[in-house]
Amino acid sequence: MSLFKTDHVSAFLSLYGSFSIFLFSAISLVIPSGFSYGPVLLVIGSFSLLFYFNRLKLGVYDWIFIGVIFTYCMINFFFNYIHDLPLRSYDRASRFFLAIPAYLFLIAFPPKKIFFVAGIMVGVITTSAFSFYQQFTNTQDWGGRSNGFMNPIQFGDISLLLVAFLLIGYIKYRHSTNSIKVIYLLTLIIGFIGSLFASARGGWLAIPIILIIFLKLAKFKATTFMYVSLICFCIISFFIFLQPDNIIKSRIIEAKLEITNYFNGNDEGRLTSVTTRIKMWENGLIAFKDQPIKGWGSLNAVKETYPSRWKELNHEDNYGHLHNEYIDELVKRGLVGLLGLLALYLVPLLYFYRLTKVTTDTTLQFFSASGVILILSVMIFGLTQTFMAHNSGVIVFIFYLVILKAYCRNHTSVKQNEF
Repeated sequence: MSLFKTDHVSAFLSLYGSFSIFLFSAISLVIPSGFSYGPVLLVIGSFSLLFYFNRLKLGVYDWIFIGVIFTYCMINFFFNYIHDLPLRSYDRASRFFLAIPAYLFLIAFPPKKIFFVAGIMVGVITTSAFSFYQQFTNTQDWGGRSNGFMNPIQFGDISLLLVAFLLIGYIKYRHSTNSIKVIYLLTLIIGFIGSLFASARGGWLAIPIILIIFLKLAKFKATTFMYVSLICFCIISFFIFLQPDNIIKSRIIEAKLEITNYFNGNDEGRLTSVTTRIKMWENGLIAFKDQPIKGWGSLNAVKETYPSRWKELNHEDNYGHLHNEYIDELVKRGLVGLLGLLALYLVPLLYFYRLTKVTTDTTLQFFSASGVILILSVMIFGLTQTFMAHNSGVIVFIFYLVILKAYCRNHTSVKQNEF
């Protein structure tokens, strides 16, 4: 009976957590709210800790990690309260809070590593297939941009993130058989091209950072296989780029034209994606100067206070955020909110970065480097999009963060006090 209550239950809960992680990546972007199923299962699984709390042995880094998440959550709750915001405004903060029991569950019942990799690979395949389907059957709702079941910017950013995880995974699997490497690299290439069809131009800014981290860790020696893979990637990319009415090509040309016209004063007062963002950022910074500590709580309060500055923008769309994570945080929760957000980014980033420096274990390198890429990518996404103003952004960021931290923490080849 004792064996059933301990080993068997532990094995089941570990498998349950592993499946939840697999599901998180596998269906994130291909069914409505697909990104929420895996995290919900993890939170449900955390109720098991009521009976197995003695399995938790928290170290200093666990408490620091939990502390920054909890602090940012409380900052959100506090400013929502003092600004008398409606109950639905607490949804965003509650998702940060729910990630904490999910993290505790994952360190109490360590998930299998292969489920993370398998989930990412399936997620890249299903997402890119759906992206190609929308692109070539003209079933998009956003002017030719693949979007899944969400905003195309979010779709593009998250799909690029999945591809980045898969790219980093190649460090671990590059010594496999050639057939496995071919399947892996073809999935990577198709996934990358599929992510571009969302035309999330701001997300493309993260691509150089992703490649730099990958090349730094990979330490490639030139091989015939590598050259063939690179040539195949260039040929496929070039072929797609030359297609008539290509959305990727048109978005690059459009961005160049909008920026040139704005700085040359030739935009004739028209609102484009570039000029809209610049005007919102200017309005946001003006509002921040008047409420630098506690912020305004919501963008509606800013619009009501500065109606003339928002008149033109309101005709374009009823924006609920400022298309910049940092300015949006300053406006809504002031300097305190921005400091909380930066702590949420930088404290785990330092943890993951230091891990990549002290280990030669390819498994640990994969998970720690994925953590670095997750945080840096979301920070870059936030330059032109308020990534975490969307449910998809909050859930993807915070739950991947706790999953990757749990994998690193549970990996037995490195002791906690080594970093």
